[in-house]
This record gives sequence, C-alpha cells and structure tokens, in this order.
Amino acid sequence: MIDLKQEMQDFNVISLKEISQNEADIPDNIRNSVFLYNKAIESLNSGSEDIAIIELKKAISMNPHFFEAMNLLGICYSYTKDNLRAAEIFDKVIKAEKNSVKALRYLSLLNGGEVEGSTKLRTKKRNTAPVKKVNESNVEKSANRHGKIFIWLKYAAFFAAGILLAVLIQNTLLKPEKIEEDPNEGKIIDTEKNTDEYKMKYEKLLSEYELVKSDLEKSEKSADYSKSVIRLYEIESLASKKQWENAADLLLLMKTTNFEGDDKTRFDSLYKSVLPSAAKALYDEGYKLYNTKKYEESQKKLSKVEVYDPQFNRMDAVLYYMGRSYQLLNDSRNAVALFQRLINSYPKSNYAVNAKVRLKALTQIP
Repeated sequence: MIDLKQEMQDFNVISLKEISQNEADIPDNIRNSVFLYNKAIESLNSGSEDIAIIELKKAISMNPHFFEAMNLLGICYSYTKDNLRAAEIFDKVIKAEKNSVKALRYLSLLNGGEVEGSTKLRTKKRNTAPVKKVNESNVEKSANRHGKIFIWLKYAAFFAAGILLAVLIQNTLLKPEKIEEDPNEGKIIDTEKNTDEYKMKYEKLLSEYELVKSDLEKSEKSADYSKSVIRLYEIESLASKKQWENAADLLLLMKTTNFEGDDKTRFDSLYKSVLPSAAKALYDEGYKLYNTKKYEESQKKLSKVEVYDPQFNRMDAVLYYMGRSYQLLNDSRNAVALFQRLINSYPKSNYAVNAKVRLKALTQIP
C-alpha cells in the first residue's frame, strides 16, 4: 500500500486565477475539473478519502487527460487497499502520458518495488534517455482548443453543404420532368436521374447534420449537468460559511435539475438542511431590521422566509412584522392584506389579536 500522507506532499492545489491570467479562454470542463481536483485535496487533508475518490472520478470524467488527478486517484485506491483499480489507473497514465515517470514509480511501489509486464519494458526504455518534463496544462489546453475548432469547422461544413444542395435541388425540381435534347452533343440527358442523385446526396448530408445536431444537444446537456454538480459543491461551501441566503437561492434555481445517484442524494440532503436554516436566518435578520426601523429592508427579508420554508414555525410573527412594516411605510393595502391573512390562518396566535387592532385602525372610516 502506498503511503498516502507521504505522497500527498507531491500534490498541490492548482490556482485557477493564475491559469486564467495565462489563458483567458479556459473551457468549462477544464475549469470544473480543476475545481474538483482542488476539492479532493481538501477532502484528503480532512481525512475524507471516500469523498475525494468521488470528486477525482468526476474531475477525470470531465477532463480525461487530467493525469495529475488520475495519479492522485490511483494513490487513493491504493490507500483504501483497492490495488487492482490503482494499478489500472497508473497503467492508463503510463500508456497515455508522454512523461509517466510519476505513475511508473507509483506502480513500482504498488508491486513491491518491481514493475511487471509491459510496464517493465516501458521503464527500461525511459532509463536510456533523460526524462523531459512536459507542461501538461499547455498540452491539454492546446488539444481542447484544436478539438473545438475541428468541431465547429465540421458543423460549418455540414451547414454550407446543406444550403448548396438545397439550392441545387430547388432549381432542378422546379423544372418539369422531361427529356431534353442537347443540341451540341446530340445526346439525351435524363433530368429526372440527375435530380434523384442530388436528392440522395442531400438526404445523406441532412441525416449527418441531424446526427451532429443530436450529439451537440447531448454535449450541451452533459455540460449543463456538470455545472449543476459543481454548484452543489459551491452550495456546500456557502452553507459551511453560514451564508444561508445565497445557498438557498442557488438550491431553488436547481430544483428542476434531474440529478442522479449520489448527486441526487447530496441535493436532497442540502435541500432539507439549507432551506429551513435560511428561513430561520432571514427571520432573525428581518426582525432586527424592523427593530432598527429599517422597514423596507425588513419586509424584503421576511418575505423570503415563506419561500424557503412554507412550514416555518413562526409564520404568524413573519406576517405580523411584514404587515407592520408596510403600515409604517404608508402602504395600507399590503398591510391590510397581511393582517387579514394572519387573522385567518392563525386565529389563536397572540399576533392575531394585535393584527385585529391594527386592521381596525386601517379600515376605520375617519
């Protein structure tokens, strides 16, 4: 088993800020994979190896050429005594990466100091020449950039071909189907046959275009889902800092996302814990603002309590202080509506008694 704590010294958090300064246009999948890699290092430092493994697997799924993350995942597997998976990960790095010295060393440690099979041959070959360090970040960025250019050129080609063939077919189909005699050659040209050929080519290109369009839509959905997963980690971070309102707002925006597996479990857990906490925090904040005579700010905070938690245990107080805030802001219409709702919904509440007095003063004809 590889010593996790000792090997962790070779893995550092990657600064997204520095990368952004060197490369302005970083693809979302690269940025998100780096974010998850950094989160995994934090999880390992706090002793949460199982969470780190999940974060590293997601990072690698977004960026399959993230070899540093793959090496760290292999170490985590070894630490959890899953040596078979660890060896598979290191072997993938060795086969794919130009500079695989680190993965070779880990695989050697995993095998008790010896590298077996094809990996051993690879080691001998590398010992015959000095190892040249490759800037993984630049290689990866270049690959992604060229990949994006190729995809968009492909789409442009399909669109252009489709338009050209549509024009040709339109011009041909508008003519009556007949046999025309070429005065120069004395040969008969079958216009109907030419039309059929153009039509077949057009239908083939149209089919390819629809396939590319479908792939693009699937990629967009996958990217959106990945962004939503990243948001869950952001929400957890906000909740740990007790920034309840921001965390709750993000959760509500993601309510329509169809999470799956562990992601759904994490979302449901956050939804049950964050929203009630946010409702309580906003009630306390709104009450303090009311007592300091900041009535407009108070009613804005209190109005979100019910959005976060419709079953909030102090909704009678929320309605009363919202009504009083409107009343003191000379908004009688909203004040009357809130006092009346309080009386109807919570007739036995002490706040309902006060609301009746306020309501009578607001509706009494002078």
